[in-house]
Amino acid sequence: MPPRVLLLPVDDSDDSERAVKFVLDNIYRSGDEVHLCVVVTGSHSILAPGADGVPISVEDDEATKEAATRAAADFMSRRFEPLMKAAQARHAFEVVRFLADAASVGDAVSRRAAELGATLVAIAGHKKGKIAKWLLGSVTEEVVARSSVPVLLVQ
Repeated sequence: MPPRVLLLPVDDSDDSERAVKFVLDNIYRSGDEVHLCVVVTGSHSILAPGADGVPISVEDDEATKEAATRAAADFMSRRFEPLMKAAQARHAFEVVRFLADAASVGDAVSRRAAELGATLVAIAGHKKGKIAKWLLGSVTEEVVARSSVPVLLVQ
């Protein structure tokens, strides 16, 4: 039987760590490939402290995007590498750069799953209030709606 490809979109949250542990304990089997990915958003303004301490808006430039990509790779390695090694799981950490709203992040995850030929996308459910969900959207809901492969929602 060919190895399964499991895609786990993650962020630096306890919910994501719980989802990774669940997949390793209950879904993963020897020979599977586990791809952990984080979507780094771009093409937006960021707030930075000005000379007088008042935040100013600074447009992303290539150096800022590269720094965000490095930071994402570093946090995945720091937070998830010990779990992967303990499970002796074949794995890859991926940073996907994409535009900045919930719909496009969900689309980026769904596209990556299709590119990998993923067998399953396992994603953490985050507990947001109704107003926050309305304002910010839900990446999880977008992945469920857009994915062409089965999605496991880990609460």
